[in-house]
Amino acid sequence: MLYKLSFTKTSQGLLRVSAIYQDDHAFLHLLKHAGVTEDGIAKLGRAVEVGFVPTETPACREEVELSDGQLSFLRLAAARSLYPAVS
Repeated sequence: MLYKLSFTKTSQGLLRVSAIYQDDHAFLHLLKHAGVTEDGIAKLGRAVEVGFVPTETPACREEVELSDGQLSFLRLAAARSLYPAVS
């Protein structure tokens, strides 16, 4: 299923993707182990790079196809109930 994920980099340096990770590299590392395609990792990596903003407002959104297993592995299971993109 396609999902739109929002990325925000907080003033404390935390990356927010429906959950907060200690740093962006940890999230990108999990993407590889979750079986996300190289194209998906590249798109999400670019979104992470531009996600630096001083507010809590999402700075960047990317549409990516993720399975329920990948969502769970990335600790984004709540995204199932959020507005999935229409394919």
